[in-house]
Amino acid sequence: DAVLRNVTPLPTVDDVKVVHCWQTAFASTVHASVVWTLSKLRHQGIQNPSVAVLARSNSLVEQLSGILSEPHEYNGTALSPVDHSVVWDAELSAAAGAVVASIMEWPAGGERVRVAATLDAISHYYELKNATSPSQTAENNVRRYCEASKKVREGGVPRINAGKALVAAEAKGLGYKGDPVADWLLARASLQEIPALRELYRQSRLVRLFRATDALGGGLADLWLTQGHYGGASKLVSQTLEHERLIAADQEPTGCMLMSMHKSKGKEFDGVVIVEGGYAGLFFDPVREPPPFERSRRLLRVAITRARTHVTIVRIRGARPLTG
Repeated sequence: DAVLRNVTPLPTVDDVKVVHCWQTAFASTVHASVVWTLSKLRHQGIQNPSVAVLARSNSLVEQLSGILSEPHEYNGTALSPVDHSVVWDAELSAAAGAVVASIMEWPAGGERVRVAATLDAISHYYELKNATSPSQTAENNVRRYCEASKKVREGGVPRINAGKALVAAEAKGLGYKGDPVADWLLARASLQEIPALRELYRQSRLVRLFRATDALGGGLADLWLTQGHYGGASKLVSQTLEHERLIAADQEPTGCMLMSMHKSKGKEFDGVVIVEGGYAGLFFDPVREPPPFERSRRLLRVAITRARTHVTIVRIRGARPLTG
């Protein structure tokens, strides 16, 4: 309530801890805060605590997932990776994953059909994006990639640079070896190398966050063993991710989950770690909203009140004060 009403000074309480760090120590401080919060809840007698790690922006959520997936050191203490899941708007990431899967299928069919299928998958990605966040750019991309697909199927050269780059990459070959994880990363990296497709690369990186890695890896391995290639990978990826998404939607929150503050509305957790980046996910951004940031304060209050027991707030030193 003090944050909501901009009351200064903030009350001193035992169940909310604000941690400030330098930008250089951001990753290790976030990691330590999550570990500390989980440990505190267990010491309070909660055997399987649920902890939500919340951020203002999806880009920061992605960054936090990367942080928790790697080991760090905090004040001389080694921190192991934290197993976690991400509550995400799964449709776009799944669509980007289908693009990666279509690239894995390149050695399975005719040259024109292979690249055209990838261009169709990219067009489908932008159809979904335009449906959720309509824009002229997304609408134009749907048309451009559809036209490129048609051109390739007819034996012509696509007009857009991304289409030409995909045709060149397919002709060169990616050299799959039958290791589904390594081959997935190889296919995904081909998107990163094409500037116009880096958005899809970033979205496809989130596929590993759906907790479907074992199912995907096993399915892709089976395709290779039975066929010697990844034909059918697109269908496998789409079905697996949809299945995992439906299961996750029905589960009671346990363990560590990452999500945006907006996604946390209506949910409840034993503990919450709220993270503000130095550049992404600012709590109070005067470019987005003028002081006293009433909308942002309402959202921050939602994030704080998701916790049953304890809240940790991680901020960069020099950030705008929570109140005042």
